Amino acid sequence: MKTRLIAFVLCLIMAFATLAGVACNAADSAAGTETEEKKEYEIVESDPPALSYHNLRYYGGFVTRWFGTFQKAVPTEPLDDKGNEKPILLRYTEDETMSTASLLMVCLLAYLLGSINFATFISGRKYKDDVRNHGSGNAGMTNMLRTYGKKAAVMTLLGDALKAIVAVLLGILLVGDQGGYFAGIFCIFGHAFPLYYRFKGGKGVACTAAVVLMLEPLVFLILFAIFVFVFLLTKYVSLSSIMAMLFYPVVLSRFYPVTHQDLAIAGNALPVYAATISVLTACFVIFLHRSNIKRLYNREERKTELFKKKKKEQKIENI
Repeated sequence: MKTRLIAFVLCLIMAFATLAGVACNAADSAAGTETEEKKEYEIVESDPPALSYHNLRYYGGFVTRWFGTFQKAVPTEPLDDKGNEKPILLRYTEDETMSTASLLMVCLLAYLLGSINFATFISGRKYKDDVRNHGSGNAGMTNMLRTYGKKAAVMTLLGDALKAIVAVLLGILLVGDQGGYFAGIFCIFGHAFPLYYRFKGGKGVACTAAVVLMLEPLVFLILFAIFVFVFLLTKYVSLSSIMAMLFYPVVLSRFYPVTHQDLAIAGNALPVYAATISVLTACFVIFLHRSNIKRLYNREERKTELFKKKKKEQKIENI
């Protein structure tokens, strides 16, 4: 338990260091691009945009609506070289202290949500047992499937996905896109090191999948295809998860400009916080699979058969 507690504390330190680095990089980027942006766009005061998921997803949340001011970037030349109209971007000027406090609150709420470990909860309430005492000792969907069956595994999957979805939505509503990314990774931390269950949880695959689905649906579909492809070839859930996580930062950086073309004014390249958190998430989930990697190397990893064929009993007739 001491080892897991130390690892958990190190993960928190890493995450908060990332938060500080993201804030510094964002400030530097804003300072570097402000002059160039003002040459092409005129910044004017604006009324708040219509309350919609799109605006919450990309341009801020409820906190910025309360403590920020709205601005509009109007193009000085409304047409580009191809004769197309340039977009008008609504943005927020946030109070930095309030934004940082809101982000920290989001991280705390997401961690507490992630600490609700459904595998441990379901095994304790429904089966009067602890799934961590069986199989791999992991409090996750795969071990629930092997220990208690498909029904328990599905219930665990739905619970872990739901808590990740709620955490990301809270992050988006309170802070915006950045809040969604931080909420996602802290929910995964909570799942792996749950406060309510002696910091011994799962490996975060289902939780991570739900986070990616909420933040970047196209990236999720590609990673899910990779997961299914590897699983069909090998029957190893752990190897499939590791391969999907290895591709996560690469796929995100490749397809982010495609799915965020409406951010043309600010530049639709992958933000620093998204790039950093995607790499950190991938490394963290792979780290949680270190024992699986060892078993894979020694050819001791257990395969998972979702559709086992029942052996038909042959009837022997006595003649």
